[in-house]
Amino acid sequence: RFAYGVGHVFNDLCIQAWFSYSLIYFTKVMGLSAVNAGYIFLASQLADAFSTPFIGYLCDRQITKIVGERYGNKKIWHLFGCVGIAIVWPFLFSPCLMCDENTEEWQKTTYFGILTLIFNICWPMVEISHLSLMPHVARRTKDAIELSAIRSAMKLGCGVYVYVVTWILLKDNKETQIDASLSRFKSTPVFFFFQYQTIIVLITGGIFALVFHWGVDETTRHREMQNGKKYPPSLLGVKKSIKEWFKSADFYVMMVIYFTTQNTTNLIQTYFPIYLTETMHFPKEAIAYFPLLILVFGIIASAAVKPLTKKFSNRVLYCASAVVVIASEAWMFFNPQESRDAIYAPTILLGCGVSIMVVTSLAMVSDLIGDDKESSGVVYSVMSFVDKLSLGLIVLGLQENTPENHG
Repeated sequence: RFAYGVGHVFNDLCIQAWFSYSLIYFTKVMGLSAVNAGYIFLASQLADAFSTPFIGYLCDRQITKIVGERYGNKKIWHLFGCVGIAIVWPFLFSPCLMCDENTEEWQKTTYFGILTLIFNICWPMVEISHLSLMPHVARRTKDAIELSAIRSAMKLGCGVYVYVVTWILLKDNKETQIDASLSRFKSTPVFFFFQYQTIIVLITGGIFALVFHWGVDETTRHREMQNGKKYPPSLLGVKKSIKEWFKSADFYVMMVIYFTTQNTTNLIQTYFPIYLTETMHFPKEAIAYFPLLILVFGIIASAAVKPLTKKFSNRVLYCASAVVVIASEAWMFFNPQESRDAIYAPTILLGCGVSIMVVTSLAMVSDLIGDDKESSGVVYSVMSFVDKLSLGLIVLGLQENTPENHG
Protein backbone atom coordinates (compact mmCIF):
# COMPACT_ATOMS: atom_id res chain seq x y z
CA ARG A 1 0.00 0.00 0.00
CA PHE A 2 2.86 2.38 0.75
CA ALA A 3 4.46 1.63 -2.61
CA TYR A 4 1.16 2.37 -4.34
CA GLY A 5 0.76 5.56 -2.31
CA VAL A 6 4.11 6.98 -3.49
CA GLY A 7 3.45 6.07 -7.13
CA HIS A 8 2.03 9.51 -7.85
CA VAL A 9 4.67 11.52 -5.96
CA PHE A 10 6.64 12.48 -9.10
CA ASN A 11 3.45 13.77 -10.70
CA ASP A 12 2.38 15.54 -7.53
CA LEU A 13 5.70 17.32 -7.08
CA CYS A 14 5.69 18.52 -10.68
CA ILE A 15 2.07 19.57 -10.68
CA GLN A 16 2.39 21.45 -7.37
CA ALA A 17 5.22 23.50 -8.83
CA TRP A 18 3.41 23.87 -12.17
CA PHE A 19 0.07 25.08 -10.86
CA SER A 20 1.58 27.25 -8.12
CA TYR A 21 4.31 29.00 -10.07
CA SER A 22 3.84 28.61 -13.84
CA LEU A 23 1.80 31.81 -14.31
CA ILE A 24 4.19 33.74 -12.08
CA TYR A 25 7.18 32.35 -13.98
CA PHE A 26 5.81 33.10 -17.44
CA THR A 27 4.57 36.61 -16.60
CA LYS A 28 6.98 37.87 -13.95
CA VAL A 29 10.18 36.10 -14.99
CA MET A 30 9.89 35.48 -18.72
CA GLY A 31 7.93 38.69 -19.23
CA LEU A 32 5.04 37.19 -21.20
CA SER A 33 1.67 38.89 -21.22
CA ALA A 34 -1.10 37.50 -19.04
CA VAL A 35 -3.02 36.39 -22.14
CA ASN A 36 -0.07 34.51 -23.66
CA ALA A 37 0.57 32.82 -20.31
CA GLY A 38 -3.10 31.84 -20.39
CA TYR A 39 -2.71 30.35 -23.87
CA ILE A 40 0.26 28.28 -22.70
CA PHE A 41 -1.82 27.04 -19.79
CA LEU A 42 -4.74 26.26 -22.09
CA ALA A 43 -2.45 24.37 -24.49
CA SER A 44 -1.19 22.26 -21.60
CA GLN A 45 -4.72 21.45 -20.46
CA LEU A 46 -5.88 20.64 -24.02
CA ALA A 47 -2.96 18.25 -24.49
CA ASP A 48 -3.78 16.66 -21.15
CA ALA A 49 -7.52 16.48 -21.86
CA PHE A 50 -7.34 15.00 -25.34
CA SER A 51 -4.55 12.53 -24.59
CA THR A 52 -6.20 11.29 -21.37
CA PRO A 53 -9.03 9.22 -22.98
CA PHE A 54 -6.57 7.49 -25.30
CA ILE A 55 -4.24 6.74 -22.42
CA GLY A 56 -7.15 5.37 -20.39
CA TYR A 57 -8.12 3.16 -23.32
CA LEU A 58 -4.54 1.92 -23.70
CA CYS A 59 -4.25 1.22 -19.96
CA ASP A 60 -7.14 -1.23 -20.29
CA ARG A 61 -5.49 -2.94 -23.27
CA GLN A 62 -2.53 -5.29 -23.38
CA ILE A 63 0.50 -3.99 -25.28
CA THR A 64 1.98 -7.44 -25.60
CA LYS A 65 1.37 -10.68 -23.76
CA ILE A 66 4.89 -10.62 -22.32
CA VAL A 67 4.49 -7.09 -20.93
CA GLY A 68 1.09 -7.96 -19.44
CA GLU A 69 2.33 -11.12 -17.76
CA ARG A 70 5.72 -9.92 -16.55
CA TYR A 71 5.24 -6.24 -15.78
CA GLY A 72 1.61 -5.12 -16.07
CA ASN A 73 -0.37 -3.18 -18.66
CA LYS A 74 -0.97 -0.20 -16.41
CA LYS A 75 2.49 -0.11 -14.84
CA ILE A 76 4.22 0.07 -18.21
CA TRP A 77 2.31 3.26 -19.09
CA HIS A 78 3.24 4.64 -15.68
CA LEU A 79 6.88 3.98 -16.56
CA PHE A 80 6.59 5.64 -19.98
CA GLY A 81 5.07 8.73 -18.37
CA CYS A 82 7.76 9.01 -15.68
CA VAL A 83 10.56 8.81 -18.23
CA GLY A 84 8.91 11.45 -20.43
CA ILE A 85 8.42 13.84 -17.50
CA ALA A 86 12.02 13.36 -16.39
CA ILE A 87 13.22 14.42 -19.86
CA VAL A 88 10.95 17.47 -20.32
CA TRP A 89 10.63 18.86 -16.78
CA PRO A 90 14.13 20.42 -16.51
CA PHE A 91 13.37 22.72 -19.47
CA LEU A 92 9.95 24.00 -18.33
CA PHE A 93 11.28 26.31 -15.61
CA SER A 94 14.57 27.14 -17.30
CA PRO A 95 15.34 30.08 -19.57
CA CYS A 96 14.38 29.65 -23.21
CA LEU A 97 17.37 27.95 -24.85
CA MET A 98 16.76 29.57 -28.24
CA CYS A 99 15.91 33.04 -26.99
CA ASP A 100 17.84 36.27 -26.38
CA GLU A 101 16.92 39.88 -25.62
CA ASN A 102 15.69 40.37 -29.20
CA THR A 103 13.41 37.32 -29.26
CA GLU A 104 9.78 38.22 -29.89
CA GLU A 105 7.12 37.23 -27.40
CA TRP A 106 5.29 34.88 -29.75
CA GLN A 107 8.49 32.85 -30.15
CA LYS A 108 8.84 32.45 -26.38
CA THR A 109 5.17 31.53 -26.16
CA THR A 110 5.59 28.87 -28.86
CA TYR A 111 8.72 27.45 -27.22
CA PHE A 112 7.12 27.01 -23.80
CA GLY A 113 3.85 25.94 -25.40
CA ILE A 114 5.56 22.99 -27.11
CA LEU A 115 7.29 21.96 -23.89
CA THR A 116 4.03 22.05 -21.94
CA LEU A 117 2.31 20.00 -24.65
CA ILE A 118 4.88 17.24 -24.25
CA PHE A 119 4.78 17.43 -20.45
CA ASN A 120 0.99 17.22 -20.39
CA ILE A 121 0.95 14.16 -22.60
CA CYS A 122 3.35 12.32 -20.30
CA TRP A 123 1.71 13.53 -17.07
CA PRO A 124 -1.67 11.78 -17.63
CA MET A 125 0.17 8.55 -18.44
CA VAL A 126 1.23 8.48 -14.80
CA GLU A 127 -2.05 9.85 -13.43
CA ILE A 128 -4.45 7.52 -15.26
CA SER A 129 -2.35 4.39 -14.86
CA HIS A 130 -1.99 5.08 -11.15
CA LEU A 131 -5.69 5.83 -10.59
CA SER A 132 -6.77 2.78 -12.58
CA LEU A 133 -4.55 0.58 -10.40
CA MET A 134 -6.47 1.59 -7.25
CA PRO A 135 -9.36 -0.87 -7.78
CA HIS A 136 -6.77 -3.61 -8.39
CA VAL A 137 -5.00 -2.93 -5.11
CA ALA A 138 -8.20 -2.26 -3.12
CA ARG A 139 -10.27 -5.40 -2.61
CA ARG A 140 -12.89 -3.73 -0.38
CA THR A 141 -14.55 -0.33 -0.10
CA LYS A 142 -12.63 0.42 3.11
CA ASP A 143 -9.40 -0.38 1.27
CA ALA A 144 -10.33 2.16 -1.41
CA ILE A 145 -10.91 4.79 1.28
CA GLU A 146 -7.53 4.04 2.84
CA LEU A 147 -5.67 4.08 -0.48
CA SER A 148 -7.43 7.30 -1.46
CA ALA A 149 -6.44 8.85 1.87
CA ILE A 150 -2.82 7.71 1.43
CA ARG A 151 -2.75 9.11 -2.11
CA SER A 152 -4.23 12.40 -0.97
CA ALA A 153 -1.88 12.62 2.01
CA MET A 154 1.12 11.99 -0.24
CA LYS A 155 -0.11 14.69 -2.60
CA LEU A 156 -0.41 17.11 0.28
CA GLY A 157 2.98 16.00 1.55
CA CYS A 158 4.46 16.76 -1.86
CA GLY A 159 2.97 20.22 -1.67
CA VAL A 160 4.53 20.74 1.76
CA TYR A 161 7.88 19.61 0.37
CA VAL A 162 7.68 21.94 -2.65
CA TYR A 163 6.64 24.94 -0.57
CA VAL A 164 9.29 24.34 2.09
CA VAL A 165 11.95 24.15 -0.63
CA THR A 166 10.51 27.28 -2.22
CA TRP A 167 10.51 29.12 1.12
CA ILE A 168 14.16 28.21 1.74
CA LEU A 169 15.24 29.25 -1.74
CA LEU A 170 13.31 32.52 -1.64
CA LYS A 171 14.72 33.46 1.78
CA ASP A 172 18.20 33.15 0.31
CA ASN A 173 17.12 35.32 -2.64
CA LYS A 174 17.97 39.00 -2.00
CA GLU A 175 15.39 40.32 -4.45
CA THR A 176 12.30 41.66 -2.70
CA GLN A 177 9.95 40.95 -5.61
CA ILE A 178 9.75 38.45 -8.45
CA ASP A 179 9.59 40.85 -11.36
CA ALA A 180 10.44 40.65 -15.06
CA SER A 181 12.33 43.95 -14.89
CA LEU A 182 14.83 42.30 -12.53
CA SER A 183 15.02 39.02 -14.45
CA ARG A 184 16.14 39.88 -17.96
CA PHE A 185 19.34 37.90 -17.78
CA LYS A 186 19.96 34.23 -17.11
CA SER A 187 22.41 34.97 -14.30
CA THR A 188 19.90 36.63 -11.98
CA PRO A 189 18.99 34.92 -8.67
CA VAL A 190 15.36 34.40 -9.66
CA PHE A 191 16.40 32.18 -12.57
CA PHE A 192 18.61 30.13 -10.26
CA PHE A 193 15.67 29.75 -7.86
CA PHE A 194 13.50 28.08 -10.50
CA GLN A 195 16.38 25.93 -11.76
CA TYR A 196 17.30 24.68 -8.28
CA GLN A 197 13.66 23.94 -7.53
CA THR A 198 13.39 21.98 -10.79
CA ILE A 199 16.44 19.84 -10.01
CA ILE A 200 15.22 19.04 -6.49
CA VAL A 201 11.76 18.01 -7.79
CA LEU A 202 13.30 15.83 -10.49
CA ILE A 203 15.61 13.90 -8.16
CA THR A 204 13.03 13.41 -5.40
CA GLY A 205 10.26 12.37 -7.79
CA GLY A 206 12.53 9.92 -9.59
CA ILE A 207 13.39 8.13 -6.35
CA PHE A 208 9.73 7.63 -5.39
CA ALA A 209 8.88 6.44 -8.91
CA LEU A 210 11.49 3.71 -8.51
CA VAL A 211 9.94 2.70 -5.16
CA PHE A 212 6.53 2.37 -6.83
CA HIS A 213 7.77 0.19 -9.66
CA TRP A 214 9.72 -1.98 -7.23
CA GLY A 215 6.91 -2.43 -4.70
CA VAL A 216 3.68 -2.72 -6.75
CA ASP A 217 3.04 -5.97 -8.58
CA GLU A 218 0.18 -5.78 -11.05
CA THR A 219 0.73 -9.32 -12.30
CA THR A 220 0.09 -11.15 -8.99
CA ARG A 221 -3.51 -11.99 -9.76
CA HIS A 222 -2.62 -13.27 -13.22
CA ARG A 223 0.05 -15.60 -11.86
CA GLU A 224 -2.24 -16.94 -9.14
CA MET A 225 -4.95 -17.67 -11.70
CA GLN A 226 -2.38 -19.46 -13.85
CA ASN A 227 -1.51 -21.62 -10.84
CA GLY A 228 -5.14 -22.63 -10.42
CA LYS A 229 -6.30 -20.21 -7.75
CA LYS A 230 -9.86 -19.08 -8.35
CA TYR A 231 -11.26 -15.71 -7.43
CA PRO A 232 -14.90 -15.02 -6.73
CA PRO A 233 -16.65 -12.99 -9.45
CA SER A 234 -16.76 -9.91 -7.19
CA LEU A 235 -12.97 -9.71 -7.29
CA LEU A 236 -12.53 -10.52 -10.96
CA GLY A 237 -15.14 -8.00 -12.08
CA VAL A 238 -17.28 -7.86 -15.18
CA LYS A 239 -16.15 -5.26 -17.67
CA LYS A 240 -18.66 -2.65 -18.83
CA SER A 241 -18.50 -1.14 -22.29
CA ILE A 242 -18.06 2.60 -22.83
CA LYS A 243 -21.68 2.82 -24.00
CA GLU A 244 -22.89 1.20 -20.78
CA TRP A 245 -20.99 3.74 -18.71
CA PHE A 246 -22.42 6.63 -20.73
CA LYS A 247 -25.95 5.34 -20.09
CA SER A 248 -25.42 5.43 -16.33
CA ALA A 249 -26.80 8.53 -14.55
CA ASP A 250 -24.47 7.92 -11.60
CA PHE A 251 -21.52 8.20 -13.98
CA TYR A 252 -22.44 11.79 -14.86
CA VAL A 253 -23.09 12.72 -11.24
CA MET A 254 -19.67 11.46 -10.25
CA MET A 255 -18.11 13.20 -13.23
CA VAL A 256 -19.45 16.56 -12.01
CA ILE A 257 -18.22 15.86 -8.47
CA TYR A 258 -14.79 14.80 -9.74
CA PHE A 259 -14.08 17.71 -12.09
CA THR A 260 -15.46 20.41 -9.79
CA THR A 261 -13.29 19.10 -6.96
CA GLN A 262 -10.17 18.96 -9.13
CA ASN A 263 -10.87 22.40 -10.59
CA THR A 264 -11.31 23.88 -7.13
CA THR A 265 -8.02 22.41 -5.97
CA ASN A 266 -6.07 23.47 -9.06
CA LEU A 267 -7.49 26.99 -9.23
CA ILE A 268 -6.57 27.56 -5.59
CA GLN A 269 -3.03 26.37 -6.30
CA THR A 270 -2.75 28.57 -9.39
CA TYR A 271 -4.22 31.83 -8.18
CA PHE A 272 -3.64 31.84 -4.43
CA PRO A 273 0.02 32.95 -4.80
CA ILE A 274 -1.11 35.74 -7.13
CA TYR A 275 -3.84 36.75 -4.68
CA LEU A 276 -1.28 36.95 -1.89
CA THR A 277 1.21 39.13 -3.79
CA GLU A 278 -1.04 41.23 -6.02
CA THR A 279 -4.16 41.72 -3.90
CA MET A 280 -2.96 41.37 -0.30
CA HIS A 281 0.58 42.67 -1.04
CA PHE A 282 2.37 40.12 1.12
CA PRO A 283 6.16 39.70 0.68
CA LYS A 284 7.38 37.13 -1.85
CA GLU A 285 7.88 34.44 0.82
CA ALA A 286 4.10 34.36 1.29
CA ILE A 287 3.75 32.30 -1.92
CA ALA A 288 5.45 29.52 0.04
CA TYR A 289 4.21 29.72 3.63
CA PHE A 290 0.51 30.37 2.98
CA PRO A 291 0.12 27.38 0.60
CA LEU A 292 2.19 25.43 3.12
CA LEU A 293 -0.39 26.27 5.77
CA ILE A 294 -3.17 24.97 3.51
CA LEU A 295 -1.36 21.70 2.96
CA VAL A 296 -0.37 21.07 6.57
CA PHE A 297 -3.96 21.34 7.74
CA GLY A 298 -5.01 19.39 4.65
CA ILE A 299 -2.86 16.49 5.80
CA ILE A 300 -4.44 16.62 9.25
CA ALA A 301 -7.92 16.62 7.72
CA SER A 302 -6.99 13.78 5.36
CA ALA A 303 -5.96 11.63 8.32
CA ALA A 304 -9.33 12.31 9.96
CA VAL A 305 -11.38 11.09 7.00
CA LYS A 306 -11.17 7.38 7.76
CA PRO A 307 -12.63 7.61 11.32
CA LEU A 308 -15.24 10.10 10.12
CA THR A 309 -16.50 7.62 7.49
CA LYS A 310 -17.53 5.30 10.32
CA LYS A 311 -20.18 7.82 11.34
CA PHE A 312 -20.91 9.69 8.11
CA SER A 313 -21.19 8.67 4.46
CA ASN A 314 -18.81 9.97 1.81
CA ARG A 315 -21.56 12.15 0.35
CA VAL A 316 -22.29 13.84 3.67
CA LEU A 317 -18.60 14.53 4.27
CA TYR A 318 -18.18 15.83 0.73
CA CYS A 319 -21.11 18.26 0.99
CA ALA A 320 -19.99 19.52 4.40
CA SER A 321 -16.43 20.12 3.20
CA ALA A 322 -17.71 21.91 0.07
CA VAL A 323 -19.66 24.34 2.28
CA VAL A 324 -16.49 25.02 4.30
CA VAL A 325 -14.50 25.72 1.10
CA ILE A 326 -17.14 28.11 -0.29
CA ALA A 327 -17.35 30.00 3.02
CA SER A 328 -13.55 30.28 3.23
CA GLU A 329 -13.22 31.63 -0.29
CA ALA A 330 -16.02 34.15 0.34
CA TRP A 331 -14.17 35.33 3.45
CA MET A 332 -11.01 35.91 1.42
CA PHE A 333 -12.91 37.70 -1.34
CA PHE A 334 -14.45 40.26 1.01
CA ASN A 335 -11.44 40.60 3.30
CA PRO A 336 -9.84 44.07 2.86
CA GLN A 337 -6.11 44.48 2.27
CA GLU A 338 -5.75 46.56 5.43
CA SER A 339 -6.65 43.52 7.56
CA ARG A 340 -4.74 40.99 5.49
CA ASP A 341 -3.55 39.03 8.53
CA ALA A 342 -7.15 37.91 9.05
CA ILE A 343 -6.90 35.52 6.09
CA TYR A 344 -4.90 33.02 8.15
CA ALA A 345 -8.17 31.61 9.53
CA PRO A 346 -9.90 31.00 6.16
CA THR A 347 -6.63 29.61 4.83
CA ILE A 348 -6.68 26.90 7.49
CA LEU A 349 -10.34 26.11 6.83
CA LEU A 350 -9.67 26.02 3.10
CA GLY A 351 -6.93 23.44 3.55
CA CYS A 352 -9.18 21.18 5.63
CA GLY A 353 -12.17 21.48 3.30
CA VAL A 354 -10.31 20.87 0.04
CA SER A 355 -8.51 17.85 1.47
CA ILE A 356 -11.73 16.14 2.55
CA MET A 357 -13.35 16.96 -0.80
CA VAL A 358 -10.50 15.28 -2.69
CA VAL A 359 -10.43 12.15 -0.52
CA THR A 360 -14.17 11.56 -0.54
CA SER A 361 -14.57 12.31 -4.27
CA LEU A 362 -11.92 9.75 -5.22
CA ALA A 363 -13.48 7.21 -2.86
CA MET A 364 -16.91 7.75 -4.43
CA VAL A 365 -15.49 7.26 -7.92
CA SER A 366 -13.85 4.04 -6.77
CA ASP A 367 -17.20 2.91 -5.31
CA LEU A 368 -18.85 3.69 -8.64
CA ILE A 369 -16.39 1.43 -10.44
CA GLY A 370 -16.89 -1.28 -7.84
CA ASP A 371 -15.98 -4.71 -9.13
CA ASP A 372 -15.56 -3.50 -12.71
CA LYS A 373 -11.81 -3.10 -12.36
CA GLU A 374 -11.05 -3.80 -16.01
CA SER A 375 -12.65 -0.58 -17.29
CA SER A 376 -11.36 1.69 -14.52
CA GLY A 377 -8.93 3.37 -16.91
CA VAL A 378 -11.74 4.51 -19.21
CA VAL A 379 -13.80 5.91 -16.31
CA TYR A 380 -10.93 7.94 -14.89
CA SER A 381 -9.79 9.12 -18.32
CA VAL A 382 -13.22 10.46 -19.31
CA MET A 383 -13.60 12.29 -16.01
CA SER A 384 -10.08 13.68 -16.28
CA PHE A 385 -10.82 14.85 -19.83
CA VAL A 386 -13.69 17.03 -18.62
CA ASP A 387 -11.57 18.22 -15.68
CA LYS A 388 -8.59 19.33 -17.80
CA LEU A 389 -10.61 20.92 -20.60
CA SER A 390 -12.79 22.96 -18.25
CA LEU A 391 -9.79 24.09 -16.17
CA GLY A 392 -7.89 25.31 -19.24
CA LEU A 393 -10.87 27.35 -20.45
CA ILE A 394 -11.46 28.84 -17.00
CA VAL A 395 -7.81 29.92 -16.64
CA LEU A 396 -7.72 31.41 -20.15
CA GLY A 397 -10.89 33.39 -19.40
CA LEU A 398 -9.39 34.70 -16.17
CA GLN A 399 -6.11 35.61 -17.86
CA GLU A 400 -7.85 37.48 -20.66
CA ASN A 401 -9.49 39.66 -18.02
CA THR A 402 -6.32 40.21 -16.01
CA PRO A 403 -4.90 43.78 -16.15
CA GLU A 404 -1.43 43.72 -17.70
CA ASN A 405 0.08 45.65 -14.85
CA HIS A 406 -0.88 42.72 -12.60
CA GLY A 407 0.93 40.23 -14.81
